[in-house]
Amino acid sequence: MSPRTLDFSLPTTPPTRLLLSEYSNQVFLLLTQVDRMGTLVTAYVENPEDTKENYIYTVEVKFGDRSDETADTLARALLERLCRTSFKPLLLSVALVSPLEEVFAAIVAAFESTLTPSSAPALVV
Repeated sequence: MSPRTLDFSLPTTPPTRLLLSEYSNQVFLLLTQVDRMGTLVTAYVENPEDTKENYIYTVEVKFGDRSDETADTLARALLERLCRTSFKPLLLSVALVSPLEEVFAAIVAAFESTLTPSSAPALVV
């Protein structure tokens, strides 16, 4: 089964490209303002059988700048949204030049909209 894939740009300065591929066992999200991959981070819930208040979120930088907290912060925030519909692990690539404070809300809102197929942005071909 092929993954559900969405590819679109967010109206940030500079534009932020969001490429989401949802596989049967994992979600891959590429966020870039420089047209290349960035720091790769995995994020997952260790105890999905527990109640939401007791979830243990794990975020690990797999490749890239381990001191940059942007990728960690985004991964945690996006995983919290993902867990509302699925417990699939998240693989995130982040290459942003804008300060996180300037693009965070737009990224999170766009990601949330992709989690409900009826409200997802149209696929750009």
